[in-house]
Amino acid sequence: MNIDKLVHTVASWAKDIHAIEASGEYWYEIFVDNQWIKPGMRILDYGAGLGRLSIPFSRIAEVRALDVNPDMVAYLQSKGIAASVASDLQPVLDEKFDFAIAAYVLQHNDIIDAQVLTDQISTVTDTFYFTYPVVDEEFNRNLADYVDYKDAKKLPLVENTNSSRTMARSELPVLFKQSSFNPQTIISLGIPKLNLYRITK
Repeated sequence: MNIDKLVHTVASWAKDIHAIEASGEYWYEIFVDNQWIKPGMRILDYGAGLGRLSIPFSRIAEVRALDVNPDMVAYLQSKGIAASVASDLQPVLDEKFDFAIAAYVLQHNDIIDAQVLTDQISTVTDTFYFTYPVVDEEFNRNLADYVDYKDAKKLPLVENTNSSRTMARSELPVLFKQSSFNPQTIISLGIPKLNLYRITK
């Protein structure tokens, strides 16, 4: 297992695994401070990578991690995380979670695969946290049309330089209209450095 190669795969900006871990601590503090994560919760981390979220979240919660890369799953397992190799949610479809999270994952799927993923997520949880990279300013101007966000103009534009594809502004509501998640419940969490959203049933 070449950890440096894996680090570059999950975060091209990261110098080494310690940078991934530091990023995870930032996420962890945000979720704890906002009480989005609480002791004893069951959490699904889809596209878990090298455990940026799974490892720190597992301090206070029961984490189930899925990733398509066997080496990353092996790394997670070596850190005590219950992880499985999977391209979708088949391994956990009979389970229930307090929330699911997918950080920097949706942009690596085409629109159909991303829709299947969100449909599956909607069957295992009532709350889904996700990042959504966009490149067009029109998304920012029109965000308030379907997102309950107090001041969409202040939402920072996120450069989509590391994604496998560009996500169109119109895709966000499409992803959720066909699942049991209601697009009207999508909110931007307005966290600096994270284009993080939450959607609930």
